[in-house]
Amino acid sequence: MGSVLPALCQSLCIRDSSDGQSLARWILTEQWAWLLDHSKQLRKCVSEKQRSKELCRLCKPILSLIESSRIARQPDLHAQVIEFLTGGAPDLPVHVPLGLLQAAHEHRQSGTLRSLGLKPVHMHCTQDLTTRLYAPVRPNDDGSIATSVRCSCKLCATLTRYLRAQDKVRFEWPLAKSERAHIHGTVDSHDLPVTHITRRTGRPFTLILEKTVAVFERDAVERRLWQSALQWLTKTVADF
Repeated sequence: MGSVLPALCQSLCIRDSSDGQSLARWILTEQWAWLLDHSKQLRKCVSEKQRSKELCRLCKPILSLIESSRIARQPDLHAQVIEFLTGGAPDLPVHVPLGLLQAAHEHRQSGTLRSLGLKPVHMHCTQDLTTRLYAPVRPNDDGSIATSVRCSCKLCATLTRYLRAQDKVRFEWPLAKSERAHIHGTVDSHDLPVTHITRRTGRPFTLILEKTVAVFERDAVERRLWQSALQWLTKTVADF
C-alpha cells in the first residue's frame, strides 16, 4: 500500500463528496478485513521466524490504513486498528507496533505524525518494554525455555514440560520414527535453542534433546534490544 491508500482517500474525499467518502470508507473497511485475516493466517506459519518476519511487513500497510482512516473521517476503524496494536491481538509481538511507530516517525512529517493518534501505541510499547526490563534477569542455573508450542498433542506436551524445566538440560527420549520426526519439526519450526539428535541403538531409537547456551545468549541479546527500543521511545515521546 505505502502512500497509495492515503493519496487515494485524499483524492476521493477532497471535495467532500458523499459518494467519494462512501467509496473511500468501503475500500478501507475491505483493506482492514484483509489485514486482519492475513494476520490470523500467519499464526499457521510453521516457522516462528517466518511468522515474525511477515508480521513486520504489515507495519507500513497498517500505518497507511491509520492515516487513511483519519482522512476519510472513519474514527471507528481508527479505534479498531489502535486496539489491535495495543492489546486486541494478544499474540502480536511488541516489535510490530514498535516497528509501526518507527516507520511513522521516519516517513511522516511532524504535523501529520501527531494527527495519526498513535500516542496509545507509543504508551503501550513503553509499558510493555518497561515491564520486560524490570523482570528479573535469568539466573545462571535457570535453563527454562518459555516458548509457546502451538501443537497440543501428547508429544508436544511432554516437550513443553522439558522446555519449561529449570534444571533439566538433557532429555533422552525413546520414540518411534514418526514421533521423532514430529519433535524434530517442532524444535526447528520454533527455532528452539535445543539440539536434537538420534541415538540409533535399541528399539525404539532414542531422541536426545539438549538445551544450549543460546538459552542465555538470546536473553542477553533481547534485553539489549529492549533497552535500545525503550531509549528511542523515551526520546520520541513528544513527537507523537
